[in-house]
Amino acid sequence: MNKFKRNIVIIGASSSIGHAVVKNFQKNGDKVIATFNKNKPQTKYSSVRYKKLDLSSKSSIKTFAKSNNKELAKIDIIIFLPSLLPGKSLDDYKFDLIDEVININFTSQALLFKYLRKSLNNESSVLFMSSISSMRGSYDPIYAASKSAINGFVKSLAKWAAPCSRVNAIAPGLIKNSSMYLQMNEDRRKIHIDESPTKTLTSINELADIILELCDPKWSNLNGQIININGGSFV
Repeated sequence: MNKFKRNIVIIGASSSIGHAVVKNFQKNGDKVIATFNKNKPQTKYSSVRYKKLDLSSKSSIKTFAKSNNKELAKIDIIIFLPSLLPGKSLDDYKFDLIDEVININFTSQALLFKYLRKSLNNESSVLFMSSISSMRGSYDPIYAASKSAINGFVKSLAKWAAPCSRVNAIAPGLIKNSSMYLQMNEDRRKIHIDESPTKTLTSINELADIILELCDPKWSNLNGQIININGGSFV
């Protein structure tokens, strides 16, 4: 008997949020394939295998999908975490950077899902990472647009991927102690906190717990939803 509960693929596992998500699933007894691009996580778990994936390369995406399909055969859960946020105004964007942001945050993930979807098990769950910026806009309009594309993609997939798979997205506000949070000055952090009626931010570990929870079978009828987690700063 297979001692692992489920086969999990986590895309973008080398991010600050990715580390916590991987830890949760392996602790749950799941078998995990987790991707990184430049920085391979140093933490080692017996049930986790790290594989390189460059989302800016079509050949890397195809190679990963092909090898992954053979290794897992059937996938129960896919978590998409990659996110590129330059934090620029439209005037500061050049064409190549626009292309890169849209590609990393949407196009490459859509392509990868296309290649992996045939390996999805019945009653599988797919979860994308959106953003509050996709709902209320942002100083960085290209980032906001790329996350809005994720929202439309999720709603479309929810229609035709069911009943085999359910597809949802999480759209969080600023995550406490994330890379984005740590790069902000104290005044910017305070603005985000003050905008929230709860006067608090979701932490990395709290978000990882939410992701694990939403993949539980009890949420089998949650499909096509953009789940806002922002304390009410956008409703």
